[in-house]
Amino acid sequence: MLTVNACAQNQFSIPSIDLLPNAPSTNQLRDWRQTAIDFDTLAFDTTATGQYLPLVKIDTTPVSPQLTESFGLAAYVGETRTFGETGEPVHEAVSSLAAVLGGTLVGVNKSAGPYNWVSMAREYYVNRNGQYIVLNSPFSVSGGSAWYDIYPNVLFYQIADRYPDETYLGPIMDQIDQRFYDAVGVLTANGAAPNFNHTAYNFRTRQPVDNGVWREPDMGLGMAWMQHAAYWRNQDSNPGLAAQHLTAVDWALSYYVQTSANPDYEILSPFGAYTAARMNAEHGRNYDIQKFVNWVFDRSNARPTKIMISGEQWGGEEVGGLMGFTIPNIGDVRGYAFSMNTFATAMPMVPLVRYEDRYSQAIGKWMVNVASAARLFYGDAHSNQSQSSEFWTGDPNSAVAYEGLRHHWLGGEFDGEELYAAGDPLTYNWGPETDFAIYGSAMSGVFGSIIKTTNVEKILQLDLLATDSFRGDAHPTYLYYNPLANTQSIAIDLGSGAFDLYDAVANRFVARSVSGQQMFDVIAGEAVQLVLVPAGGLETRQGRRLLVNDVVIDYNASLLANNLIRNGDVDERISPGTARPSFWHYSSSAKWSAEEALSPTHSLEITDNSPTASEEWRSYATDVPAGTDRTLKLRWFWQYDAAAGDEFQARLRFSNDLVTSLDLVNPLLEMNFLALGLASEFEMFETTIDLPDGIRSFDLTFLSGSSAIGSMYVDDISVTLVEAIPGDFDGDGDVDGHDFLRWQHDPSMGNLLDWQTNYGAATPPLSASIAVPESTSFLLVIGAVLCWSCRCVITH
Repeated sequence: MLTVNACAQNQFSIPSIDLLPNAPSTNQLRDWRQTAIDFDTLAFDTTATGQYLPLVKIDTTPVSPQLTESFGLAAYVGETRTFGETGEPVHEAVSSLAAVLGGTLVGVNKSAGPYNWVSMAREYYVNRNGQYIVLNSPFSVSGGSAWYDIYPNVLFYQIADRYPDETYLGPIMDQIDQRFYDAVGVLTANGAAPNFNHTAYNFRTRQPVDNGVWREPDMGLGMAWMQHAAYWRNQDSNPGLAAQHLTAVDWALSYYVQTSANPDYEILSPFGAYTAARMNAEHGRNYDIQKFVNWVFDRSNARPTKIMISGEQWGGEEVGGLMGFTIPNIGDVRGYAFSMNTFATAMPMVPLVRYEDRYSQAIGKWMVNVASAARLFYGDAHSNQSQSSEFWTGDPNSAVAYEGLRHHWLGGEFDGEELYAAGDPLTYNWGPETDFAIYGSAMSGVFGSIIKTTNVEKILQLDLLATDSFRGDAHPTYLYYNPLANTQSIAIDLGSGAFDLYDAVANRFVARSVSGQQMFDVIAGEAVQLVLVPAGGLETRQGRRLLVNDVVIDYNASLLANNLIRNGDVDERISPGTARPSFWHYSSSAKWSAEEALSPTHSLEITDNSPTASEEWRSYATDVPAGTDRTLKLRWFWQYDAAAGDEFQARLRFSNDLVTSLDLVNPLLEMNFLALGLASEFEMFETTIDLPDGIRSFDLTFLSGSSAIGSMYVDDISVTLVEAIPGDFDGDGDVDGHDFLRWQHDPSMGNLLDWQTNYGAATPPLSASIAVPESTSFLLVIGAVLCWSCRCVITH
């Protein structure tokens, strides 16, 4: 049994998701992979017969001169509208491209067979009329609605990333890359004056469009995703061009740095949040990821009805987690949830967790709820009286979803609708003859590729690579969230290969060189992000990233497992709206900096402009579990500029007394670590201490220096207690190849037989039970003289 229970860091909460139950009481899980395969089979069956069939239409007179035939899927089953230019039935990229992508995600090769659907998708690339981007129809022009202009390009790029052998895609994307680079430049004045508060952008006139009716200020978030994809495509072949696109990502995101108003309009915000997470993780940016992620799920300011449905039952069914709309401030809820928005939101938000693992619990909880609730979009979940288009019988597997679910949405004579599967066409009496939405159903492949069941009901295995795109090499990575009241043992079959198993939430390896069937524990209400790493690989670090054989396995590995320092990443606020971190005392001159940080979004800043040494930041007193032969491991990252004659100091104090308040009682021992000179980037400080047997508590303080002016930033601070394992020569809590290298360098440090005997062993850090009240404010004073101390100097 593998024990995975040593959390290394805070988990970010999402207010709307906090309102969801840990698991839905009406939990029923649809087979999402089979649903997506069934939809693909029906949608692309050119020989299907029956009412409104076939769904796909083959066009032998395509607009694109490079094609002899193309295809199209309408937005709805029973589409009656036609293109005025040709008289052919209306079809849309949000359906056609989504269907190609959805099938691809569940393993259907859409470039093979009688039709190459990937190749024919180029019909939606409008290389005329001054457009040169992918649009929702071959006859579209840009400037009517931003999401209709941007989202088809996102779908097109997602397809292209999965079909590298379709060589025609590259030149098209080169053109689109440049068009979106130009658009971001116009809308931000090349980063000097960003403004996306418009209805759309006209790619022909290269000007923003305002229709006087609505605005879609999230358009820059979709453009940021597009430019990051452009960066990734060009980083090896044309680094200079790639750098321009990366700059455009910053230009686009800069608009959202300066606003707190939620810009979410339709479906672009999730892609912006994902992009911000990658910019932080891969490029060292410090975007406020909590703001970007909260915008995806909270009520929008740009469209005040838009929100994630949270903590509600409609008609006795849990619907929490579905994406849609509710009418605010009217008392009883009136809601309308949409299938496309729900499926498509998961496409970037689930892989986001790889780049910002502090969302593992929140996104895991959301997916447990929404994976069940989304079944209600399908007709077989309802009686005939609770759906609008039960008369259509052309879908025996119920693989085509309704556009949405209504709950008292219309009011008036329809106010009795507790839970009603429907859509816009029949509700508002326009065009299509059913409310079955092909454009929403096509995205079920997102759920089908991400979600798998485990041996424990309600605990899902979420594939974090399935919908990630334009990324580097990665090892298989899965997210597990336990919504149940007790710790659960989860099975995973590793096959015949040998793996080292790493938990990116706990920041540690939980097993070495294992294969076959393995069991691991997930604590109630917590999450595990399990990375399957080939056994025995070479581990290296790049900043806060941990790599094995040059492949990143953890983008946020800076904190030690089972950190005794509460709020060690110093990103948790002491209370909403305050500009101070929780669990830290602070002086009047101490600053909580958002300008420099190792892990977004804050660090502890110290500025020395006084001849007197002064305490600036001090952790709340923390208990240490009792024991003998204990080893305390310390790690933090600091960046400093200490002028000549100046120094910064980290002070660790110990006491034999248990914690009874926020402050350390009767400090007995003291250790000091000095930082001198210049560290222009965050550098890791790490050491281990043999702890005297009687020690039961400690605190950690960062002090300004002596006389000259200087500054320091400290981030990702961790202290953990580890038990010694014979053969663990580097003291990191496991016995692996690094210990052998350490022994080779200095055989006197131990017995090689211990290493051979215990190779692969790992001892979890000891945990501490901590229950100390939070403080709302505190002003430090100089501490008392202690009876013993030692000093360690770090000089650059």
